[in-house]
Amino acid sequence: LIGAGLVATFAVALAACAGSMEDSAPKVVGESGELVAQKQQWLQNYDANCDVCFQAFELCKTGDGSLPSEQLETVKQSLPWLQEWAESCPTTFLDKYAMVLAELARLEGRDLESMRLYEDAIRSAHDNGFVQNEGTANELAARSYLDRGYETIALTYLRNARHCYLSWGALGKVRQL
Repeated sequence: LIGAGLVATFAVALAACAGSMEDSAPKVVGESGELVAQKQQWLQNYDANCDVCFQAFELCKTGDGSLPSEQLETVKQSLPWLQEWAESCPTTFLDKYAMVLAELARLEGRDLESMRLYEDAIRSAHDNGFVQNEGTANELAARSYLDRGYETIALTYLRNARHCYLSWGALGKVRQL
C-alpha cells in the first residue's frame, strides 16, 4: 500500500505539473485511482489551509499590521491540521508550517520566536530541496527584519531569497526583488 501510495502521489504531482490532473492521473495510476483521489484531496486540503493563513497575513500589510480577530481565528483553526501534516511528513510540510508559525509570531509581537521559526523554515526547505519555499521564507524574514528597522540583516535575507528564486527559475520574482 505504501508503494502504491508513493506511485499515486508521484502520478498526481506529474499530472498537476502537466496541467492535466483529471486526464493524466487516472491513466498513469490505473487501479489505484481511488488512492490518487484521496492523496489529491489531502494535498489540496493542506495547500488550502496554508493559503488561508498566508492570505490572512497578507491583509496585515494594508492596515496597521495587526491581524483582524476573524482572520486570526481562521489561522488558528488551520494550525492543528498544518501541525499534523508537518509531524506526519516533516520532509514535505515542516517548512510551510514553520513559515505560518513565524508569520503568526511576528504579528503577535513575539520577535525572537519569529526569527527562530523563519530560520527553521529556511533550513527545512533547504535541506529537503524546496528552493521555492526557501526563497519565500527568506523573503518573509527580510520583510520582518525591515519592519523592525534592521536593514542590513533584511538585505541579507533578500539576497538569499533572490538567489533561491533565480535557481528555481522564477525570473519575474527575481526582478521584483
